Amino acid sequence: MKAINILSLTQAYDSLHPHTPDKYTNFLNHYCIELKDSENNDLASLVKKLRAQTTNPKTFSNFYVSYKIPQIGKEFDLLRFGKDYVINIELKRTATEEKIQKQLERNKYY
Repeated sequence: MKAINILSLTQAYDSLHPHTPDKYTNFLNHYCIELKDSENNDLASLVKKLRAQTTNPKTFSNFYVSYKIPQIGKEFDLLRFGKDYVINIELKRTATEEKIQKQLERNKYY
């Protein structure tokens, strides 16, 4: 699995997927990413909101998308690791705050 810039990922979807879906699939395979169209749309919404908040391109870099722990099959939507932090973003189209909180608490264990 390779880290990717999530802005580049959403731009690749917009430019490649409608015209050359095979190239987009190859792009995802290169980064070992499994991403449904609906998940890509959710990611695009997040990127759009982040772009409204910052112009720093580093904000979008070094994310692991659809990261799976092979031994247990646990999947994380977006992970980013730093020297003093771990960012875990779970993309949700609809969910209650309570459900999201429970999932984040379970994921903290991993």
